[in-house]
Amino acid sequence: MADIKVILQKIQRGEILKVQEAEAILKHWGYLYRPGKGSHQNWKHPIKPKILTIAVHGKELPRYITRELKKLMEEQNET
Repeated sequence: MADIKVILQKIQRGEILKVQEAEAILKHWGYLYRPGKGSHQNWKHPIKPKILTIAVHGKELPRYITRELKKLMEEQNET
């Protein structure tokens, strides 16, 4: 498992993330896992209204997920 700082750097550079890396950073930010249909995962923050849905089709996530995580990172002020 990669370190949180390494994952944040990958997000900042716009690199493709592995599913485990996205899960680790979302848990670090306080998001809670909610099962979705099929291969989809829903992540909800207890305070924020946004729900992030991740389609897990393989080990790597699509680049748009990295862009969404970058937006969340900017909201978290973790640059």
